[in-house]
Amino acid sequence: MQSPTDKSARGFTLIELLVSLTILASLLAVTYSGFRVALTIWEKSNERAQTFEQRQTVLRVIREQVQGSLPLRYFVDGGYRLAFEGQSDRLRFVSQVSWRDGANAPPRFIELRWDGRLFVDERQVLSPMNTVGDPPIWHLELNTFDSVRFSFLRRASGDQPSQWQSSWESGKQGELPAAVAIEGMAHGEKISLVIPLDYAESNWKGYQLQ
Repeated sequence: MQSPTDKSARGFTLIELLVSLTILASLLAVTYSGFRVALTIWEKSNERAQTFEQRQTVLRVIREQVQGSLPLRYFVDGGYRLAFEGQSDRLRFVSQVSWRDGANAPPRFIELRWDGRLFVDERQVLSPMNTVGDPPIWHLELNTFDSVRFSFLRRASGDQPSQWQSSWESGKQGELPAAVAIEGMAHGEKISLVIPLDYAESNWKGYQLQ
């Protein structure tokens, strides 16, 4: 007959050990799975935050550039023309806000062009006739947007109310638009900006740079 002392000293059986290891492995698997889920959620949240911050930075620079469009006249095709023109997929103007040099930079031609991605070119304004420098002094390709479309607000004049247009021809219009709208998609989210031009009203009253 086995004494109580002998029974308590016999330890774990192999089956008991295997059961314990199986339970421990199951707990570790559940813990690891939960950790991976939490880590994935954190990574996605961090990625979305970085994407949002990048998009806001891009939109802020574009807004400041367009808002500060200067009523500069430049020489082209044998005559002077206002340096502001655009189509639904492109926009060219002169601004002192630069991607490369920041705000209050020397005036330069800015071109925004949509062709599956947003291309940005900055060119010098060359004296003495403010012609367009070539090649670009700064080139940037932005993958921020899925689509981009520009439109232009013509001011009310006489019996004609203000009206949005899909193009702005400097030779035909001869003045700055009241505002520029930028619409599109960015990472599946809709974007919509309406940017009033700081110098538009002064330009309508005759203010120009040459």
